[in-house]
Amino acid sequence: MARQDGSGGRLEAAADRLYGDVDPKEFTAVRDELAARARRAGDRQPAQAIARLRKPTIAAWASNLFVRRRPAETAGLLRLGAQLREAFASADRDQVRELTRQQRRLVAALARRAADLAAQEGHRIGTGAQSEIEQTLRAALADEGAARQWASGRLQRPLPPPTAGLVAPGAGPEAAPAARDAQRAEERRRADAERREQEQQRAAERKTARQAAEDTAAGLRAREDEHRRARADAQRAREDADAAHRRAQVMAEQLRRAEKAAQQAGQHHRQAEEQATAAEEAVAGARRRAEEAAAHLKRLGG
Repeated sequence: MARQDGSGGRLEAAADRLYGDVDPKEFTAVRDELAARARRAGDRQPAQAIARLRKPTIAAWASNLFVRRRPAETAGLLRLGAQLREAFASADRDQVRELTRQQRRLVAALARRAADLAAQEGHRIGTGAQSEIEQTLRAALADEGAARQWASGRLQRPLPPPTAGLVAPGAGPEAAPAARDAQRAEERRRADAERREQEQQRAAERKTARQAAEDTAAGLRAREDEHRRARADAQRAREDADAAHRRAQVMAEQLRRAEKAAQQAGQHHRQAEEQATAAEEAVAGARRRAEEAAAHLKRLGG
C-alpha cells in the first residue's frame, strides 16, 4: 500500500499497524499511544485523526487478518468478483449460474479460513460474526468499491449486504426493492450497534476517569495524612531536641560549678598542705629547742 510523506505518512503507518498487527484487546491502548506520539512530535492533525480511528469489530478484524495473511486467496476472490459483475452486466445466465455456485463455495471456505486465523490468534468467532464475515465477502464480490475497502485490510465494520446491483437474471422486479430494504435494515442495525458500542465506550471511559479521580483523591488524602503525621513527628522531635538542649545546658552549668568547686577544693587542699608543713616544721623546731634546753640544763648540773 502506498504511503504519503510527512504527517500523512504518520497516519498511514498508524492505520496499517492498528488494523494489520494489533490484537483487538490492545487496539485502544496502542491507538492512544500512537496519537500521543504524534502530538509530542507536533503533528496535531494526524494525532487527532489517529485518535478517531475506531476499534474494529471482531468480524472486521478477522476479515482484515485474512486479507493480510492470505494475499493469494484474496486476489482469487477479487478476480471472481470481477467475473461475476461482468457476467451480470452481460446478462449471461449460464455464466452467472456457474459463477454463483463458485461464489457460494468460495465465500463459505474463505469465511472458515478467516475464523481459523482468528482462532490461532486467540479469538473465537461466533455464529453472528461468521455471518458478518460471509456478508462482507459477498459485498466484496458484488461491488467494486466494497472490494477495494475489503482488500485494504482496514475495515472497522463488516461491509453491508450487497445492493440490488447484482440481481440474477429472471429474479423478478421485486428483488431490487427487497434488496434495498434489506440494506436499509442492515444499515440501521449497524448504526444501532455502533451507537451502543459508542455509549458503552463512553461509559467505560467515564468509569475509568471516575476511578482514576477516586484513586487520585484517595492518594491525595493518604499523602495529606502522611504529611500531617510527618509534621507531628517533626514537632515532637523538635520539642525533644529543645528539652535535651535545655538539659544539656543545665548539665553544662552543673559541670562548670563542679569544676569551680573542684578548683576551690584543690586550692584549699594546697593551703592545708602548706599549713600542715609549716606546723610540722614549727613542731620540729620547738622539739629541737626543747632538747637543746634540756641538754643545757643537764650540763649545769641540775
